[in-house]
Amino acid sequence: MNMNMRLACINAILLCTWICAAASCAGAPDEERTGELSVNLVGAAQSGVIYRLRNAIITVDGPSSAVFNTEGDPTQTSLSANVVVGNYVATVQGGWQLERIDGPSATPVDATLVSENPTSTSASAGA
Repeated sequence: MNMNMRLACINAILLCTWICAAASCAGAPDEERTGELSVNLVGAAQSGVIYRLRNAIITVDGPSSAVFNTEGDPTQTSLSANVVVGNYVATVQGGWQLERIDGPSATPVDATLVSENPTSTSASAGA
């Protein structure tokens, strides 16, 4: 796989997969409204090759704080946290590794983060 495809895969995993899912607020009006931030740890290149993010710590700062650690359960395909609605900044700390998944085995690959780091996102509450 060429470097451009690897970079596109990293972008797909680290930038495009930040999901701010809407969550409803069922409590009293004075309760803080919450949403969910989620990051995919696994992604597929256009060729169908599957990649997984490893050894990564992603810190999220805003109205709430969260820390995602890919090594808590290396087999997880995503991590998420419930947060107070608002704007957030997510930072991928150095030392992360991208692996190519080949059946039951994983092979580290050379990769470079080309998306903005830190990156901005937001969480909103639904109806």
